[in-house]
Amino acid sequence: QRPLTDIFTVQADIATQIVEAMNLTLRAPEAAALNEVPTENLDAYQAYLRGVNYFYSTDFTLERGQLAVQMFERAVRLDSTFVPAYAYLGMTHAQLYGLVLDASESRLTRAKLAIDRALALQPNSPRAHQALSTYYYWGFRDYERTLRELDYAEAGIPNDAWIINR
Repeated sequence: QRPLTDIFTVQADIATQIVEAMNLTLRAPEAAALNEVPTENLDAYQAYLRGVNYFYSTDFTLERGQLAVQMFERAVRLDSTFVPAYAYLGMTHAQLYGLVLDASESRLTRAKLAIDRALALQPNSPRAHQALSTYYYWGFRDYERTLRELDYAEAGIPNDAWIINR
């Protein structure tokens, strides 16, 4: 019975109650993630969630990739400090490039610009390092750098299926 503007607190409270009810112990990164507020702008968060949905589509196409880009661009327009949105924007550009849905150099450049912005805002962001791994993988097939960035990301987001399924 709280206002929607308090959504992140509500989510953290529900998750904490579930963890306690199941008598689980969270690792430090997972416990810290419960209290993270990725953005104060609910419209930006909604655009971000839509972008994530398009990004993880089982049938990722040029159209879905472009829709994801639009959603992430909207999110960062609404909140210019929204690190996860910049990270996913970079990952989407890199994936469009790597899957040869749009293999233009400008697509790869846009990927790096978005990732660099995420890293400038939050150099230790696991999601930004995950994005950097996609840039190295899709852009250059640089497996050594890809794995190094994934290792860094996994330390901060240990249960992310996308990272684990390298």
